[in-house]
Amino acid sequence: MIEQPFSGRANITDNISEIELIIPAKKNYSLISIMILWLFGWVFGAIMAGKTFINPEHSGPPILFMTIWMTGWTLGGLGVIYFLVWSLFGKEIITIGNGLLTISKKGAMFSKAKSYELGFISNMLAKELPLYSQSRNTLMSILNRGTICFEYGMKTIRFGDALDEAEARHIIELLRTRKFIHGVPMGSK
Repeated sequence: MIEQPFSGRANITDNISEIELIIPAKKNYSLISIMILWLFGWVFGAIMAGKTFINPEHSGPPILFMTIWMTGWTLGGLGVIYFLVWSLFGKEIITIGNGLLTISKKGAMFSKAKSYELGFISNMLAKELPLYSQSRNTLMSILNRGTICFEYGMKTIRFGDALDEAEARHIIELLRTRKFIHGVPMGSK
């Protein structure tokens, strides 16, 4: 059986004065299924632990321990809910035009749109990150795994979460063709 060429995840709208990219979150259905099942167990655990606080004749673990445990349990559950909402409904919306590149994440809690002046963007390239990197092992670097990166002053900005490198290069070439960005990126293949 011959595999059909992949047409990409990004929905590209090319208007006269701007380009809009809408990139839906990459869906890992196996992980989503596991997290949904885990969430059922999480709810059961929260209910059982909650009974400890309600029961006036408490004979279980000390209240201080249960308070600390319940706090960690709640944070873990909120993290899984965040992951599920982003995986199922999230999308990156990138708008390039009017001298700005704006990145917003719809469906990502606590995220606000950020804009960058096109004149200060340099060295845009496509570069997939390994899942774990010794130099960048923070939670934010794991969550921000954009394949397209550029330099903005003394900072590296990423977008295009989990795009394939070929699709990322196509988007960069489109931006160059439309003259939104200039030059050849350093370190490109």
